[in-house]
Amino acid sequence: MVEATAARRTGLLHRMLVVRRLEQRLMRAVPVGDEAVAIGLLSVLGPQDAVVSAGVRPWHAVGAAALLFGGDVTNAPDPAEAVAAARRKAGAGGCRIVAVCIPGDDLAGATLAPPACAGLPVLFCRGEHLVAAGRSPVVSVLSADSADVEAIAGAAATEVGELRTGAGPCLLGLRAPAADVDPVELLATRMRTDHQLDDNALRAIGRAAAARAEEVLERLGATRAP
Repeated sequence: MVEATAARRTGLLHRMLVVRRLEQRLMRAVPVGDEAVAIGLLSVLGPQDAVVSAGVRPWHAVGAAALLFGGDVTNAPDPAEAVAAARRKAGAGGCRIVAVCIPGDDLAGATLAPPACAGLPVLFCRGEHLVAAGRSPVVSVLSADSADVEAIAGAAATEVGELRTGAGPCLLGLRAPAADVDPVELLATRMRTDHQLDDNALRAIGRAAAARAEEVLERLGATRAP
């Protein structure tokens, strides 16, 4: 279980807001809600680990987070390429975990963990409900609300812990949130309930996040929006 301290929650909230601001500035029109997946997952991976993504949503947020906080991220054109890239990276050794992120609708009826991945430290992350086949080499299957950054971090931490012991692969399902659920507001409300946040602090975190995103954009040579 990931500890719900004020400091950790503030860090998660800040990072989600930074990713949102960066996406808004780079993409100009992005849906709300993908930040929890990106930050929840990356918060439990180490600097030696890697992420391979397939598709656009919600995995484009992972790339934005990697720009901000570092990380080895590969964007694959389709799920089959993503699995192949993850297998290559995991097979290269180096004590790394490889998280492969695939939208649920792109893998309907497909095998998520082919025999070639058996024993490799791969964390499959897939949207919607997950079912592991009877003869699948998957070690464990957990799921979390895709709008709940703490739930994602907790489930991912459990499975990453198993992978670091030599087990693998594991499967993390990301359930679609209820309509109009904002992951930033979800965490902020939880922090207010636990007396870890007030409106002034939230505004300060938002200002700091916007400033951090602009610093990254300047380093990338991006032009400020008018």
